[in-house]
Amino acid sequence: MGNSERDVLDILKKISFPGIKLGQGNETVCNYFKSKNYSYTPDLVSGPTKIEQAPIEGLFFIDVNEPSGDILFKTKASHQLEKNISKTLKRLLQNPDRKEENLSINKMPSEHHKKYLDVLNKKLDKYAHQRKFHEGKKISVTSNLGIVHHFNLGVVKDNIISDRNKLITLVDYFRFYKLIALSENADLDKAEDIILKELINCKQEEPFIVTLGRNWSDLPALFLMIHILIKRNNKKYNLGLILVNTSILDKSNFDHPVHKWFYNFIQKSQAVHYDLLPGNNITIKFNSYDDLFK
Repeated sequence: MGNSERDVLDILKKISFPGIKLGQGNETVCNYFKSKNYSYTPDLVSGPTKIEQAPIEGLFFIDVNEPSGDILFKTKASHQLEKNISKTLKRLLQNPDRKEENLSINKMPSEHHKKYLDVLNKKLDKYAHQRKFHEGKKISVTSNLGIVHHFNLGVVKDNIISDRNKLITLVDYFRFYKLIALSENADLDKAEDIILKELINCKQEEPFIVTLGRNWSDLPALFLMIHILIKRNNKKYNLGLILVNTSILDKSNFDHPVHKWFYNFIQKSQAVHYDLLPGNNITIKFNSYDDLFK
């Protein structure tokens, strides 16, 4: 188990996600999958203590992806694309005050997001489509899947975040989440503002998680999550954004523990209408750009 999987497992346990356990490296889970001729093992699994009591399609799978940011900062990776994203980003960061161009990370090209989408679709195929099951004469695809994008931003001190590459990659993943959704994303814009401001809140209550509802056209699984880990005064803090497919919950009878957990989690959360939230732009400044790009 890598650090990213361990960190995500820790936060899910902290917020009482039901029956969560290791998938990869868990001999009991792996042996059960093999006995059912299922060839893949996600990073984490939610299910009963005796895993064999649940059918494969009924188990809830969670897979963890830790975006490297290579495509944004490494010339070799960026050259695989039609547009050199690394070169464009470098120009943006080195010229933040050129008002005539109104430069912003949010104005970057988005062609590279297809690479992000390819990774996401592969996970959907492995962990959802490969778990098709029969309901009478109908063949269905399980929606019992969550994908977590994990970002460890390192130490936060005096409002400075130590891992600048990861911070920029995080902002780019917020852009990616907006681009894959067909719905209007005003609520996601607000959520991004809130989370980025919370990163430098020295009085943060932990964990800090924003939850937004989505439908089938935006999200072909139960949830997508951005998980952020920071360290302040030698203590770890967790922040996150969870996009939940409420279309699934609306049709659920809540006999699945994860569906029931999400319903209760949303009900117990503080509801704030996004029209009432401040919409200030976030400006990120850097003292040096020389060591960002390779």
